[in-house]
Amino acid sequence: MVMSACALLDGWSQPLDQSNLQKRLTYSQSDVVATGLIKQLVDNQESLLIGEQADPDGWPLPPVSVVIMYEKQLCGLEKPVRQDLMNRLKTSETLPDRFQTLLLASCAPDFTPAVLARSLKQVRGAREWPISYEAYYDLLDRHQQALVRLENLYGNLKEQMDTTIEKLTEIEVESQP
Repeated sequence: MVMSACALLDGWSQPLDQSNLQKRLTYSQSDVVATGLIKQLVDNQESLLIGEQADPDGWPLPPVSVVIMYEKQLCGLEKPVRQDLMNRLKTSETLPDRFQTLLLASCAPDFTPAVLARSLKQVRGAREWPISYEAYYDLLDRHQQALVRLENLYGNLKEQMDTTIEKLTEIEVESQP
């Protein structure tokens, strides 16, 4: 009820076209209104446009808080829906699709580490980013590096366990008459 009341006050009583919706996300909105606009994007399986920023007639990048709310909404999709969407987008060459892939991969980084690493590198290198975006990418990068360290640790432990099992098996075979 709160969202619908705020939406009506903000003139959001009917579906908006994507460009209008995208432009509205770059301006200061209450969290409730921004969440409603973001939900509409996700429900329509539309990406948060960031490629338009190269256009001098475009609009400013949305604040990182909008990106994080958008990511949260994407992560709320059911896993098969997210996976299908990511599979359709991950080979795309456009910046908005690569950005969307990055956000989808960040929802389950332990299941999509290669996609996360590749899309982070692609998005980061695609243009100059404001410092708030760089900080967000640094956060994702630190998370990715932690996953790599854990994966290496797991590999080392598995190797030690396999060696121990082999040695115990040898001892058992040697001790039998």
